[in-house]
Amino acid sequence: MDSAILAELLRADFLPTAYLAPRETRELREFMRARLFLVAMRTRAKNRIHAILWKHGKQSPNTDLFGKTGSEFLSKQILSTVYRDELDSLLRTVRFLESEVKLMDKEIARRAKLDGQAQLLMSMPSIGPFTALMIQAEVGDFSRFASPEKLACYSGLIASSRSSGGKLRFGHITRQGSPYLRYVMVEAATRVKPRRGPLYEFFDHLKERKGVKTARVALARKMLTILWHMVNKSEPFRIGDSGGVKR
Repeated sequence: MDSAILAELLRADFLPTAYLAPRETRELREFMRARLFLVAMRTRAKNRIHAILWKHGKQSPNTDLFGKTGSEFLSKQILSTVYRDELDSLLRTVRFLESEVKLMDKEIARRAKLDGQAQLLMSMPSIGPFTALMIQAEVGDFSRFASPEKLACYSGLIASSRSSGGKLRFGHITRQGSPYLRYVMVEAATRVKPRRGPLYEFFDHLKERKGVKTARVALARKMLTILWHMVNKSEPFRIGDSGGVKR
C-alpha cells in the first residue's frame, strides 16, 4: 500500500524534490565540519585539564592557561601520579590538535584566497576565510533560495510561531535547518564591533529593547540576509547596506 501511494504521488508530481549538493560542495562541507570537530575535541581536552586543577583547588594566575606561561604553570603543579599522567596526556593531545587545526586553517586561507565568492562574502565585516567557506559549504547554491527569508528559515534563525484561538504568537528561533550555518552566523555577529558601523548600530539599537542574546541572533539573521543580496547581485558589502532589512 505504501508503494502504491508513493507511485501515485510520483505520477501526479506531488513529491517534492530534495536538494543534492554537488560533489565539490559536499566535500567542502566534510572538510569544514572536520575542522569544527577538531576544535570541539580540543575544547573538551582543555576543559578536562581545568577540571583536574579545580579538583585540587588550583587556579592559574595566567589568563591563557595554554600559552607559554600557562604551560610553565601546569608543568610545575605537584599532583598524584594518576592525575599527573592524565594532565600530561591531555596537554599532548591539545598540542597535537592545535597543530592539526593550524594546518587546516592554512588550507582554508588558501582556498578562500582563490575563491571569488568567498572573497565577496569576506567583504562583509567580521566574515573571515573560515566563516566564508563554512557559509558556502552549508548554503551551496544561493540561488536555490527564492528569497532571503527562505535562506534565514533554512538556517533556523527565524522565530517559531504558534496559532491558537485566532491569535499568532512568536517564540524562540526554530533551530531547524543547518546548525553549522546558524553557528557560524551567530559567531560572526558576536565579532561585530562598534567601528563596524550600521551592523553594530542595528545590534546596539535592538539590544536596549530585547537584550543581548536576542539582538545577536537578529543581527546574525540580518547579516545572512545581506549576504543573500550580495551573492545574488554579485556586489560586495557597502557601508550603509541594509540588505532590505528594517530595524
